[in-house]
Amino acid sequence: MKGEIDEFIREQQEYLIGIDVDICWSDDKWNVSNWIPNRGQDKFFDFRSIRSNLNSIPAGQPLPKEFSSFIKALAIYLRRTRRTGFMSIRNYINELRRLYVLVMLPRKEQSPVVLTRWHFEKSLQLREEENYKNIYDAAANIKLVADAIDELNLLSTRISFQHSFQPNRSYHSNKRLSAIFDDNERDDTKTPSMQLFEAYAQCTNNPINENEEILLRTIDLLITLGQRGNEVTVIPYDCWLELEKYDKNGSAIKDANGNKILEVGIKYYAEKNFQPKIHYLSDQDVPFAKRAVERLKELTQEARIIAKWQEDHAGKVWPENPNELIDDDSIMNRYIHFKGFLGLHRYIDRLGIPVIKSDINSDRNSKIYGRYKKRRYYRSGELESALLKKLPDHFDFKINHNNSLKTVLKTSEILSIRFEGAYRFKERGTSLIKLFPHRTTLAEINSALGAVSANESIFDRRQLTEKDGSRLKITSHAFRHWRNTIYQLCGMSNVQQALALGRKDLAQNSYYQHQSPQEKTDDHRNFVNYNDNIEKVSFLRKGIMSGTIRGPLTTIYEKIKAEQSSKDAEEFLKVHASALHVTPFGGCTHDFSQSPCMKHLQCWNGCSNLHRTNDPKETERLHKLRENFKQVYSKLSVNQGKDSIWVKDLKQKIENLDIALKLIPEKTPKKIFPNGKQLNLSQSSKTSSIK
Repeated sequence: MKGEIDEFIREQQEYLIGIDVDICWSDDKWNVSNWIPNRGQDKFFDFRSIRSNLNSIPAGQPLPKEFSSFIKALAIYLRRTRRTGFMSIRNYINELRRLYVLVMLPRKEQSPVVLTRWHFEKSLQLREEENYKNIYDAAANIKLVADAIDELNLLSTRISFQHSFQPNRSYHSNKRLSAIFDDNERDDTKTPSMQLFEAYAQCTNNPINENEEILLRTIDLLITLGQRGNEVTVIPYDCWLELEKYDKNGSAIKDANGNKILEVGIKYYAEKNFQPKIHYLSDQDVPFAKRAVERLKELTQEARIIAKWQEDHAGKVWPENPNELIDDDSIMNRYIHFKGFLGLHRYIDRLGIPVIKSDINSDRNSKIYGRYKKRRYYRSGELESALLKKLPDHFDFKINHNNSLKTVLKTSEILSIRFEGAYRFKERGTSLIKLFPHRTTLAEINSALGAVSANESIFDRRQLTEKDGSRLKITSHAFRHWRNTIYQLCGMSNVQQALALGRKDLAQNSYYQHQSPQEKTDDHRNFVNYNDNIEKVSFLRKGIMSGTIRGPLTTIYEKIKAEQSSKDAEEFLKVHASALHVTPFGGCTHDFSQSPCMKHLQCWNGCSNLHRTNDPKETERLHKLRENFKQVYSKLSVNQGKDSIWVKDLKQKIENLDIALKLIPEKTPKKIFPNGKQLNLSQSSKTSSIK
C-alpha cells in the first residue's frame, strides 16, 4: 500500500503549495501562523523526535523522511477536511511522534506502511507505564488518527483501534450520602469559594501598581461577563455599547426620574469561529464593568500609542535615527527600564550589540548609578535590528476568509494590553520593556489567580489564604461555572443561560450548573410558597410563555402562537392555564378536566361542590370569564372544528357559567349544580358495573 500513501502525501503537498501560506514542506518545524491562527503564543508544528522518560533519545532529532512526510500530510488533511484547530492538530502530531520514538524506532521501522493496531496499542501501553496523567486524552487522540487512516484506506489492513480508558471526571466524589445531602454544602470544586471572592475584592480595590491594575481590570471583566478567558483577553478597545430603549410608537422609554432607560453591553469575539457578539449586562453589573473598561483605556494609553506607531511603521521599533548614537540613559528613561544599569547592560550585551564609545558623566550620582558612572553609547540602527527580532506580531490575530487570512484585531485595537515585563510579580520593578506592547494572555490571568503553583499570584503577594490556611487558587474558567450556576439558581431557562454565555449547545449547560442538593430541591419547594391562587396561576402562565414549563398546554400554546397569533395564544392560556397543581416534586399543569382526577375540583364541569357566594366581585369575575370563554370558543370552533375536545369542553363550561350567573346571590352560599357530579370522590367510593 506504499503507492496509496505516496499519492496521499503528494495530494496534501500540492494543497499546501496551492494555499500559499509561506511554509516549506521539507522543514522539520513549521510556522503555521499564516495558515492556522492560534491565540496562544505557540505558532509551530514540530515534526522532529519528542522526549520520553522511557528512553534516552534527545528531543529535536530528525524523523525519517517517509514518516515525517506522512505526519505532515495527515495534519494537512485533518485541517482541510475537518477544520480542526491548532491545538488539536498539534496533539495528533505529538502522538505520532511519540509512537515513532517509543514503538517504531526500537524496531528500526521507518515507513508508515508497517503500522498495525499493535503499534497503537503498544504506544498507549507504554504511555500508561510512564504514568502519563492524561492517558484518556492520549487514547482519544490516537484513536482519531487511526480512524482517519482507516477512513482513507491507506493500509492493506484496517487498524480498527479501540481503547477502554475512561475520562477522569474530577467532579465524581466518594463522599458519604450524609455529607452530600448536607444542606449547607455544595459538592463541587469548580466554582470559587466565598473566601476567594472576599480576597479578590481586597486585591481589585487596592492594586499595588498600575501594571497590576491592568491585569485586575481584565479579571473584573472575566467575572462580570462569565465568558471564556480567551474571549475576554481580546475584547476590542471600542467595546462599550449603550442603546436606548423605545416603545412601539418609537418614543424613548424613561424611568420614574425621567432618565432614558439604556441597554448596556460589551462587544467581544466568540472563541469558536471568532464571530463578533454582544454581551448585554444586568443593571448590577454595569458599574463594575464600566470601571474596568474606563480604567483599562486609561492604563493602556501609552502602550497603545507605541503599538499603533509600530503598526504604521513596518520594520521599525522606535523613531530614533538609525545612524545616530543613543546612550544608556536615554534607553533606560524612554524604552527599556531595569532596576539598575547592570541589568540594562547585560540585556544589551546578550543581544550582541557592541558599545561604540563611553565617557564619564559628572551628572551621574554614584548613589543612583553605582559604579556605572561611564555613559555607554550604542548605534541606534544596530540596537533596533536586534530588538526587531523580538518585536511581537501586531497583526497575528487573523481568521481565514475565502481561503485568505484577514487581520481582525491589531494589538492597538485590543482593550487589555501591556508592556513586556508588566506582570512579573516576583521581579516587579526589575524590567519593563516599553518597546514591546503585548496583549494580556490567558496564561497570565491563570497565573495571577494562583492556578500556576510556581508563580506568585495576586493573593500570594498579599498573604491572603483560604480559611484553613491553604493557598487561594482558581482558574479563569471557574467564573464561567460560577455565573452559570447563578443563572440556574435564579430560574433562567436553559435557552437563556446558553444565550447569556455565548453557548450554542444547550446540552453543555448541565456541566456548568453546580447546585447543592438543597438548592436543587428548593426549586421544587418554592411551588408551595405562593400567597394565593392568582400568584400561582400567574407563575404558570409566565412559565408556559417563556418555555420554562413544558407539557401539552405549552405545546398547544406554541402551536396557536405560530399558526394564528400571539393574542389567540394568550386567550387560550386565560381559559386553560387556570390552575397549577402542586406536588412535592414540581407543578403539574395537566388539565384534569379532560381526564378526571379525584384530587382536582373540575368546578365548571358541573361539580356538585361549587357554590355561589354573596361577594359582588365574584359576579364581575364570572361575567369576565364567560366573555373570555365565548371569544375563545368562537375562534377554536372555526380552527379546530366543533368535535375538538377543547371546543366541547368550552361549550360545557359556558353553559354551566350561564347557570351560575342566573342564580341570585344570597347571604348563605348556594350550590350551583345541586344535581351535579361529586368529582372529589375517591376511587373506592365510586360504583362500577364490573363485579
